[in-house]
Amino acid sequence: MKVQELVAAIQTGYVVVRVSIYLGSPIILRYKALSSLELETDDTVVVRANGELRIGVVTEITDSSALDFAEVGRYQWVIQKVDMTVHDAVVAKEAVLVAQVAGLQQKVVREDCLKMLTRDAIGLAADIELRAELAVHADMATAGSVPTDVTRPSPMVPAEPMNCGDGSDADFSSAGAAGTLGR
Repeated sequence: MKVQELVAAIQTGYVVVRVSIYLGSPIILRYKALSSLELETDDTVVVRANGELRIGVVTEITDSSALDFAEVGRYQWVIQKVDMTVHDAVVAKEAVLVAQVAGLQQKVVREDCLKMLTRDAIGLAADIELRAELAVHADMATAGSVPTDVTRPSPMVPAEPMNCGDGSDADFSSAGAAGTLGR
């Protein structure tokens, strides 16, 4: 019996695992792993293959009696079980945060749209109100009565007297509203 076979025969506290790794294409290799790693099928592990560290997935676990003593020199040790719990927790928290930020962003966009629509509606309502007020003033002017209670200049009516083209001026400013339309 060779020395490696003898050492493998007296060692305890390990299992034999098959690990699927990718070396240009997927392959399955056998490794020894400490029982204390408490490996299970589908666990992610770090192994050495072709002189490099590789990540693999455990596909099968058997006890050390499954060790092929003729091949014992080719069996390497699983270096470490990859503990994904912290990583998975961070990814889950990040997903929640992304969803919350997306929700807030959607809320901000919705509020901005509502503000813009409200501003447009207020402007439209003011424009309609102003047009109605101007129509009332025009009707009164046509009837010969000009209101004296105009308190604000209209943005659509010039504050200065306007040349009507016939030599007369019309004054729609609040100061001239109490006067007459033609001078």
